Amino acid sequence: MKTIKNIILVACILLTCSCKKFLEEKPTYFLTPESDLSSEKVARGFANAGYQNLQGLLAGQPSSYGGNTWNLMEFVTGKANSDLGQTGFINFSNLSYNATSFYFDTWWRQLYLGVGACNLALEKIPAINAPGLTDEEKTNMLAEVRTLRALYYFYLVRMYGAVPKVTETPKDLNLNFPRTAAKEIYDSIIIPDLLEAEKSTLAWKDATGLVSMGAVKSILADVYLTYAGAAINGGNQFYAESAKRSLDVIEKGGYTLFPEYTDMIKPANKNTGEFIFQVQYAASVPSNNPLTPLTIPNFSNISKYSDEYGSVYPTPQFIQSFPAGDKRVAERQFFTGVIQI
Repeated sequence: MKTIKNIILVACILLTCSCKKFLEEKPTYFLTPESDLSSEKVARGFANAGYQNLQGLLAGQPSSYGGNTWNLMEFVTGKANSDLGQTGFINFSNLSYNATSFYFDTWWRQLYLGVGACNLALEKIPAINAPGLTDEEKTNMLAEVRTLRALYYFYLVRMYGAVPKVTETPKDLNLNFPRTAAKEIYDSIIIPDLLEAEKSTLAWKDATGLVSMGAVKSILADVYLTYAGAAINGGNQFYAESAKRSLDVIEKGGYTLFPEYTDMIKPANKNTGEFIFQVQYAASVPSNNPLTPLTIPNFSNISKYSDEYGSVYPTPQFIQSFPAGDKRVAERQFFTGVIQI
């Protein structure tokens, strides 16, 4: 009896003293502003965070059927059509914006989430002192992040023109930033970030999908080419800068066109061949990819899918704009002749 009383007493003491601590949660699978910044993995985690919104940018929200980018970019050109009302094709055709124009909103949100992740990484990585983490490694991580931030802003200014300039992590919820002219965004963020990344010792190629020096040079070539012409009209000096980076990519090599156009869709060719920089997805994603049945013309009976939505398909005028013999428009390479009916 005495033994039982002692056990009960000890149990009560333990419950009284440790119940609160036992219930305290200290998650370790994500980083917070209070996280211990003394690990190489933490530095890599901050850098990796800059990549995640590339997926969100492409996939969009569930109601966009994973087709945010191709709907947003194709419908406004007048060279694509749709048989699916849910795509909001009419709004694009009329160049109108309303509560259902979620494609524009998704891009805006995902791009600025990406910018925010990059800003946080640029703020935190330099302060990390971890055993085995060299200054060169930190510099290269920062180069990755700067390249990603430049890429996010590059998409922003081309789609929206003047946009809010956000280069620091917000300290409060006052997020009503004024718009900054596109040229200023190029001059103060996009080009400086890429030039800084160009000074790093990043590998020329990276088979894992991380930013490489080849990607930095290629993006910078695209940026300078865009900056030189309309709507910034930077002039010949920037055409020359673009040509310089393009020549670097050509001369240093490592990138080759695939023998067949359809080689681009083979998983085994990921991050190789002509792919300079790709958004990375888990291996399970393609099996659930809804884009294929969505892009097939409505009720065309040309596939094994039970549904063929006709969500987006090229107009005959677009097909006819390709040069004779161009493999991209060959029958059943990417298009099918049924769309020309």
